[in-house]
Amino acid sequence: SRSMLTGGSAFFSMIWAGVQSGMNVSITFAKEATWSLDSSSLSDHSSLFNLAWNGDQSGSKALLSFSGNVAWTLTTSTLSGDSNVLLLIWAGEESGWDASVVFASRVEWSICDS
Repeated sequence: SRSMLTGGSAFFSMIWAGVQSGMNVSITFAKEATWSLDSSSLSDHSSLFNLAWNGDQSGSKALLSFSGNVAWTLTTSTLSGDSNVLLLIWAGEESGWDASVVFASRVEWSICDS
């Protein structure tokens, strides 16, 4: 709580930059996981959660899964200057082929007084 992220920073960030990097990777948040900002600020291209596949042909067959009781909450917080709560990027040529992002039915998103 009462945090400030700025200048492209992230609370949680994973970046694959090499050719064919991050292929067949599986990232799963299960059971009880909570991502929250309270009385905080994100500015200047910052994000709470950031995954990026920047290399050519990277991130193919990647799986990002949120299951169980996962919650994303912003309370009395500010986002400005192209900032994000969740940012997923496949930037390399032919990256992200056959990738999947799965949100279970019990995943909760809340934005309160923000």
